[in-house]
Amino acid sequence: MIRFKNLDSIRSIAFISTFLAHAFHTEYESVKSSVFFRWAISFSEVFSFGVPLFFVLSGFLITYLMMYEYESAGKFNLHFFYIRRILRIWPLYYLIITIGFLIFPFLRSFFLNEQYTETARWWMYLLFLGNFDQLIQQNLPTGIGLGVTWSVSVEEQFYFFWPLLFIFFPGKKFIFPIVLLFFISIFTSSFYLLPAKHTLFCVFYLSTGAIAAYIHLYYPKLSSRFTSISPFLYIMLLLFCILIMLNLKKIPIAFYPAGYVIVSLIMGYNIIYQIQCNETMNLKNIPGLEYWGKYTYGLYLYHTICNFIIFQLVKKLQLYTSIGETYIDLIIRPFLSFFLSLLISYISYQYFEKYFLRLKDKFR
Repeated sequence: MIRFKNLDSIRSIAFISTFLAHAFHTEYESVKSSVFFRWAISFSEVFSFGVPLFFVLSGFLITYLMMYEYESAGKFNLHFFYIRRILRIWPLYYLIITIGFLIFPFLRSFFLNEQYTETARWWMYLLFLGNFDQLIQQNLPTGIGLGVTWSVSVEEQFYFFWPLLFIFFPGKKFIFPIVLLFFISIFTSSFYLLPAKHTLFCVFYLSTGAIAAYIHLYYPKLSSRFTSISPFLYIMLLLFCILIMLNLKKIPIAFYPAGYVIVSLIMGYNIIYQIQCNETMNLKNIPGLEYWGKYTYGLYLYHTICNFIIFQLVKKLQLYTSIGETYIDLIIRPFLSFFLSLLISYISYQYFEKYFLRLKDKFR
């Protein structure tokens, strides 16, 4: 099995940024008007790079593995590819769908005495069309955990058609559909002002990762030379990426997708850089990043459920009156939610997901 160094660390960073983008919420006007809350919300725009980073990383890994299998074995096994993706994605995804559409409504009415009407259409989530359902509804599902599944739908749509393209353009010829889809995505996103959850909008993230994989596999010397920059320049590049993320909403709407394209290209570059970098800027030197990377699929799908659980628990224990709203909403709740996300994801991986991952290894 191919395993690149530091990619688990990149996964962990992608999850942490996503978590921070969703962590700060309050029902109190006193907290909303505080300087610290406004500061936290403004930085949530920077943390929104988590899902795009997951997309770029997926595009890189899936494309690299397809091309590597073709070059090393002389063929690409489409059947095994789909089985591997099903065993990795479907079990946990459908567990979350079951919780959101079936278990949560029952628990909410039983424990919280709250009834609600679910606007999300369950059949679209079963078919991995949740991103389009959210675009049609123009709001998030009420069911707990369902909101973040839109990105899983995008990836599953990508996993369906991407290997089919590879069958028709195997090996080095795969660069043609990669580049074509990259520019089609940019053009349509700019011309039609596609929303960020639209699959075609997300394709330039995925194809950026694919371009990085193509360069890394077929032009290793160019890849090595391209990433041979000083740590200072590398840090400046990351700061430039953050600066763009901070100012995306200030960009004229016609050029809005261009900002995302620049960010995605920097992400693709960062993946190759981390694979080849020396010990100086090695992300796995940061404690915990590499270890928790393998749990990030669960962390991503569980974290909004954990946010809800902690929010209800804090209200039930009446901690707001004894500790204070600002401390609870800006420090204590995010910390407890993060810890609970780690705990539940660890248990899920060890006692649920691992069973399917062992099956998945049989189809390599």
